[in-house]
Amino acid sequence: MWESPVLVFISFFAFILGTTKVLSDNWTKRKLIEARVSEDIIRALFRKESDPEMFAALKWGIVLAALGLGLIVSQYLPSRFEEPLAWGVVLVFGGVGLLAYYATARAVLRREAGTHPERQRAYPDEHI
Repeated sequence: MWESPVLVFISFFAFILGTTKVLSDNWTKRKLIEARVSEDIIRALFRKESDPEMFAALKWGIVLAALGLGLIVSQYLPSRFEEPLAWGVVLVFGGVGLLAYYATARAVLRREAGTHPERQRAYPDEHI
């Protein structure tokens, strides 16, 4: 897996990018505290809300798991994988995965809107 130089380069770049973000956020917080900025302003600037990356990861995790389950189920069908029935099973499982993502994201956003009444979104994918 790690024999590919492209994969190593991408992993190294992602590590450097993540480290830089964490360090710059901490530096900014420290400077704001030193400047005696109001605690409410600091909390508002660095408040953790629903993370778009979390929803994207949730979506792909659910969809890929559902597709994998569809592939497993299609192996136990009496037809071969080249036939439309097997592909239909895989696609139905993928669709169920997307519906499960929608229901999960909507529940998370409703719960979040209950804790922050000033924030309400009409659709779970509005920020993605």
